[in-house]
Amino acid sequence: MFTIREETPEDYSSIFEINKQAFGQELESKLIDALRKSGALLLSLVAELDGEIVAHIAYSEAPIVNEDVTVQAVCIAPLAVKPSHQKMGYGTAIIRMSFDILTERGYSIVLVMGHAEYYLRFGFEKASAYGIHWEHEYPDEAFMVKVLKTSALDGVSGTVHFRPEFGEF
Repeated sequence: MFTIREETPEDYSSIFEINKQAFGQELESKLIDALRKSGALLLSLVAELDGEIVAHIAYSEAPIVNEDVTVQAVCIAPLAVKPSHQKMGYGTAIIRMSFDILTERGYSIVLVMGHAEYYLRFGFEKASAYGIHWEHEYPDEAFMVKVLKTSALDGVSGTVHFRPEFGEF
């Protein structure tokens, strides 16, 4: 049986391990732990297959700031699928479910620093096309934005500020 649900404390070690395996390092796992510890995870979902966690996605705040206004946005931080379960639709399922939950909770702009080929199929576009940039250097094609609510980016531009935990690792 396949289900997607919010994380519980019992899931923390499995989430750490899935991210470690998916990325081949502990950087993303440590980031999630730091975000969780500081209370900065807005949404953290796990996908379970027959009682085994096979995917995880987390979100934190990432406001878009310009001299006139600050616009609420969230960023994927990160998405991971257990290597033995990749390319089976679990990543797609958890990302689509997360968009539904974020929309229900009133969020309308999602940002990601990731593989363009993967995220384009979910409707992400280069953030620079909207005048949205990250506060650090990055490959332009890797920093993307998705609108969950029509017109959410109308008139929006500025610099994105990820949580300070992103700079700790």
